[in-house]
Amino acid sequence: MFARTLSTLPFRTLFLVFSCASLSAGNANAAKLLRWKLEEGETIHVRFVQDMTMEASQIGKSTADMAMDMKWVVQDVEQDGTYLLRQSIERLRMKIHAPGIEEIEYDTNSEQNSDSPVIQNLSQSLQPLVGIEFVQNMSDRGEILDVRLSPRDQAKLEKQPANAQLRQIFSKDGLKALLSQAATVLPQGPIQPGHRWQGTTETRSPMGNMHLDLLYTYKGTEVHNGRPLERIDVRMSIRFGDEVKALGLQIDVKDQKNWGTMYFDAKAGRFVETVMNQNMTLETSLGAQTHSQKLDTVLRMQFVDARAQRDGQVGLSQAPRDGIPVTPVSQTRTVTTETAAAE
Repeated sequence: MFARTLSTLPFRTLFLVFSCASLSAGNANAAKLLRWKLEEGETIHVRFVQDMTMEASQIGKSTADMAMDMKWVVQDVEQDGTYLLRQSIERLRMKIHAPGIEEIEYDTNSEQNSDSPVIQNLSQSLQPLVGIEFVQNMSDRGEILDVRLSPRDQAKLEKQPANAQLRQIFSKDGLKALLSQAATVLPQGPIQPGHRWQGTTETRSPMGNMHLDLLYTYKGTEVHNGRPLERIDVRMSIRFGDEVKALGLQIDVKDQKNWGTMYFDAKAGRFVETVMNQNMTLETSLGAQTHSQKLDTVLRMQFVDARAQRDGQVGLSQAPRDGIPVTPVSQTRTVTTETAAAE
């Protein structure tokens, strides 16, 4: 069972959204309207690092680190504030360590010939994603209005053998879901510290549909990494659907603690950094076999534009185990509702 589960690890890690001391900035109680402010022609590099530790009964402890680089190019800015973004995946890397096997590393930028079924699975799963280009329409609140593959890449993906799941991910609906995990949809009006809004996200994977209920709380302005940023705290509750899973697994969440922090630059009009923590205890059943599994995951996302790099305002975070700079990819569908509440 372990070998079968490990062979699907690229999809599992693909689908599953540094602590820093900060000081309060002045005028934190003033209401602020948070909006994206992008300029035609600019480029943003979205970087993602995921570190996952898995401890399973009868198997032991395993680690899986993933990193991904994406590039966003602002192709057009409409009069209504809608942005036309051309996005592409530039690089993916994975490092896997599990009991009884050698440490496995895979980098889409390197040629790797191996008889290992896991390496072959990683190659077949990740390599077709590199260079895939899609176009997204996004509002200045971060709402994804439309997303589509270029005709060239649609045809390219159709030719990939045994990649029905990839074709599903890169369908119109799949891409809209995939991109909505990068950052929250911003509130309609100006907000003050204590303002809250909610989101519901559904993530599809061979493990089944994973449902996330998210609660966002605006904490006000803080100095983070030397610059004043708007802090948004996130609380998450995760559950799995009861539909038939592709892997035949039944998954129950026995215990969980999931939280995160997002930083938004109100002046520049863009997210800067997101850190998410997921600590869960799962019970997985396959036929008559039942296993308990503990998952500890840290997700780090960064949005780095040319201006910030030039001015030295932001560096590129490194993963503690892997040191890989990269971007967020998870197939999600997010719906938000909004309430104002003081803590």
